[in-house]
Amino acid sequence: MWKILNGLAPNSISVKWCHNDRLGIRATLPPIPRSRSKLSAFENSFLVIGPRLWNIIPAECTMSSSQVAFKSNLQNSLDTVPDIPPVGNYVTKNHNSLLDWALERQRSGGR
Repeated sequence: MWKILNGLAPNSISVKWCHNDRLGIRATLPPIPRSRSKLSAFENSFLVIGPRLWNIIPAECTMSSSQVAFKSNLQNSLDTVPDIPPVGNYVTKNHNSLLDWALERQRSGGR
């Protein structure tokens, strides 16, 4: 996504960007198709997951001016996310995805 934003990769999925002073650069999600039968495959595509993941990373990552700074800021951000993979037959808090942890943080009042 950072490469698409900065013109280093083609924007073949037509991501649209908007700047937010508090949240940084945000990606606009594409419209959801009406057909429920195709919804799951669509929701799991890069077209949807890419912008969702981009929008949960902190502004200091999205506003990074170089790829090295972006990677460093992203790693620092990821270091704060728990890594608790599910273990067979045990109930877990979530599926251990970044989107699940972001939702968990939002519910608890954090960013």
